[in-house]
Amino acid sequence: PESARDMELQGLVLVNVLVGTDGRAKQVEIAQSVHPLLDTAALKAAQRCVFTPGKQRDIPVEVWVTLPYNFRLY
Repeated sequence: PESARDMELQGLVLVNVLVGTDGRAKQVEIAQSVHPLLDTAALKAAQRCVFTPGKQRDIPVEVWVTLPYNFRLY
């Protein structure tokens, strides 16, 4: 986010995502926070992700994954 850039915020945000049987994010939560602005951006990005669903015995199942979002200033 532009406001985070103005504040010179950076760091690694970890987001736990519950991937549904359709491959879409059913639930997202912060596992490691940096700042509310970066956390919000990471949550929004994680909600838009589409995954290949996990399978158990060739049957799609819900599964938790952790996504890293590394915000760095250049």
